[in-house]
Amino acid sequence: MNQKRLKQRISNFLTGEYFTDALRITLSIITPAGVLFALGLAQPAIGVTLGALLIALTDLRGTIEDKRTTTTVSILLFFLVSLISIAALPYPWLMGAVFFLITLGCSMLTAYGSRLSMAGTAAIVLMIFIWGLNPTDYWFCLYLLMGGLWYYAISLLHLWLWPERYLRYAISEALLTTHNYLQVKALFYDTDLTLKDCYNQAILSHTRVSEAQQQLRSILLRDKAVMHQDNRTGQVLLHVAEKTIDLYEQITAIHYDYDFIRNQFAITGALDLIQQMIRLLAADMLHVSEMKPFSTRPQQGTQTDRQLTQLTARFEYLIKKENDSNAAILSQLLANLKSIYADIQEIDHTLRNETNVIIPAKTQVEYQHFAPFEKLEWKQLVSHFKISSPIFRFSLRLAVTCLFCYLLAQVFVLGKYSYWILITVVVIIKPAFSLTRQRNIQRLTGTLLGIVLALVLLYFVTNTAILLVFAAVFLLVYFTFNRTHHLVSVIALTPMVISIVYLYGNSGWGFVLERIYDTLIGCAIAFGATYLFPSWESSRMLFLCRELLKSNLHYLEKLDDALSGKPMNVTAYKLARKSVYLGQANLSQSFQRMLREPGNKAIVSEYMYHFQMLNHMLSAHIASLFRSLSMQDNADPFADRNRVKAVRDVLFQSLLLLDPSPREATPDDSENRLSESLHLSPEEYKDPFFSLKTIGGQIRLCCLELRTVLA
Repeated sequence: MNQKRLKQRISNFLTGEYFTDALRITLSIITPAGVLFALGLAQPAIGVTLGALLIALTDLRGTIEDKRTTTTVSILLFFLVSLISIAALPYPWLMGAVFFLITLGCSMLTAYGSRLSMAGTAAIVLMIFIWGLNPTDYWFCLYLLMGGLWYYAISLLHLWLWPERYLRYAISEALLTTHNYLQVKALFYDTDLTLKDCYNQAILSHTRVSEAQQQLRSILLRDKAVMHQDNRTGQVLLHVAEKTIDLYEQITAIHYDYDFIRNQFAITGALDLIQQMIRLLAADMLHVSEMKPFSTRPQQGTQTDRQLTQLTARFEYLIKKENDSNAAILSQLLANLKSIYADIQEIDHTLRNETNVIIPAKTQVEYQHFAPFEKLEWKQLVSHFKISSPIFRFSLRLAVTCLFCYLLAQVFVLGKYSYWILITVVVIIKPAFSLTRQRNIQRLTGTLLGIVLALVLLYFVTNTAILLVFAAVFLLVYFTFNRTHHLVSVIALTPMVISIVYLYGNSGWGFVLERIYDTLIGCAIAFGATYLFPSWESSRMLFLCRELLKSNLHYLEKLDDALSGKPMNVTAYKLARKSVYLGQANLSQSFQRMLREPGNKAIVSEYMYHFQMLNHMLSAHIASLFRSLSMQDNADPFADRNRVKAVRDVLFQSLLLLDPSPREATPDDSENRLSESLHLSPEEYKDPFFSLKTIGGQIRLCCLELRTVLA
């Protein structure tokens, strides 16, 4: 990495969302703590600091309405939980019942999404801290309330000063993940890599793109102020967001039969030129994604114009040397690359000239249909109170485990800070087995490394003020990496806690030893609890495969409508595209989690990989055909509609094969298997509709095998 790039990365980190948020959160927490401790108000200082800290844990990226709703619910929930917990403290049997019921109820908030899920987790942590700290009166509830209101005021001020801040970061992240996907696309032209590895990387990269796009939709489309027609900045950012999502479709549309491309152009030098051009486009996207959100002056544009011009000239020279058939393929690919470059330049120009850029007129889209559903309704929560619900099973698992840990602490003398066992359990246990196991490893590793760091710090630093500064720095690091690198955040959290307890708890070095065995006990209990009311990913595979096939069928219907000459319904088309992207991401995420489950529960089948790859190819081909239609490139719409109908019929048959009800193999299964596995000629490969039919047939054969595997 050159020096310029290193400086750029450091600058991006220091001005990025995670560090600046962490700095604000840390200052919001330590400021009231420092003032109150300086005034000799130790109990209020602990209560206010804890209240601010817990509200900060729920402060996720979102609109001002999101933050207002989450913070209001959290403050009221924390106040109620603290009242109930303090009232139950003198009665161990009642406290046990409170542990179970509050843990169960707060965990069920996962039904409302990640925001209220974090609020529920923070409420459980608060209950555990109250049990461990054992406050003497109800004033502690008021201190918690004051801490929450203090942090809420700071958060609102921050959003008032920079209302579009999170939206800009969401756009940046969507561009960055699309840049990563574009880099993966370059690998398909590298003959040293297998196509299977390339497709696996593309599917994983697509999942990250889909997550970023969904986050962008959530922040943009549900922000009434930004979406208002009179908000010029909002309309500019809406245009950029649309172009960013459309750009991803354009990138997926660069799809061919890569076996054919590799064999046909391996010795011409075309593959190397394509790789270089794609990587230069990716470099441009990276540059655009790294624009400073608060810059008040136009920044320098992209830097690859000259290089791309030279590579384009060389590519055009190669095209002239090819025969007509191959020249047509390369010309189409070059046209796609130029179109991607034009879109990147438009996004770059728009972001650098927000105040005077002219937003082009476009077809009206009904944006409300794209916003993720986030409503707080009782029926949404009540519907999950059944044993078949993964959320209820997770909540029951966590509640039983917390009650077990509480009873364990009542029966055995585990130490002064035994409540850290419960904290460890709550932090580690997640709805999915794979996430729990991953958190278990990260928690154990991070705690042990953090303890080593704390021991070194306490050995060499004896000054109280310096130790407090280090504790603040560790808290800053914790919040910086809490959402992105859990291991790093745990490493930072451990010495921070040890330093504070060492200074104000008069615990001496014995606390360090207790922290080690508390973590070991908590990790062991959390790991054992993963087998309690489990919800295995393998049980969802059949459903997710069917949902993805349904989405691709719907996407094909929109292609058929376009071929029929009907006016394009942009909203319906983009909704179909979104459904396919989310279906691919959901299946990929679930499959990756399943691979980390116990061997006897995971379905490790080559056909699952193949099914994902084929559906990825199918959606890419459909996107490519939509692009061709937009350029009026269809010569025979009637014949093309018939071929699309044939593919839809094959996909519908595939859907029936994955029907969960028992079904015997039909007599023509083997015949279809034989006919659809024949090799295709080069001329057939060049016909996109024939390739579409071929992929459809392969999906059907794959479903024949999956029917047995997933039964």
